[in-house]
Amino acid sequence: QAFSIILFQMACCCLLSVVMYWGIVRNQKLRTTSTQGVLVGYGLVIPLSLWIPFQVINWLDIRNVGYRLGFGCLPLTMTLCCLEAMHGCDVPPSATESLFGYILHTGFILRPKYDDKGRLVKSTRESFSATNRMHFIGVGIFALLFHLAEPFDFSPF
Repeated sequence: QAFSIILFQMACCCLLSVVMYWGIVRNQKLRTTSTQGVLVGYGLVIPLSLWIPFQVINWLDIRNVGYRLGFGCLPLTMTLCCLEAMHGCDVPPSATESLFGYILHTGFILRPKYDDKGRLVKSTRESFSATNRMHFIGVGIFALLFHLAEPFDFSPF
């Protein structure tokens, strides 16, 4: 179930990244008016990213607290990425060159590495597996803390 939740979130992030690229980033590159970008961001991407996870939780009737918290990554990540795109924060140049580069930058859980000039760095297999190990250790500690808090009727929702 956890793997399917991660895949669902990545698919939602990729779809919202496409909307952000065509509605916000591409218009900023063409130097057109920024009103459309603000409307797309505040009117479409942010409301959808805040609405989708809670509807899926209700639709699938997910009661596990850990899985419910796992769905909380989507609103936070996509809201911050959308604000980053709308207000022109520090996005590497290689991320905005193409649609695929932007999806790779915003749509996946593990972020790519960039060098000082903003070009994508091809990470080695060792560094990628080390990053995965650190993520799994963090998730394991997180699950252990929730397991320890369960007898005390702790519920964040």
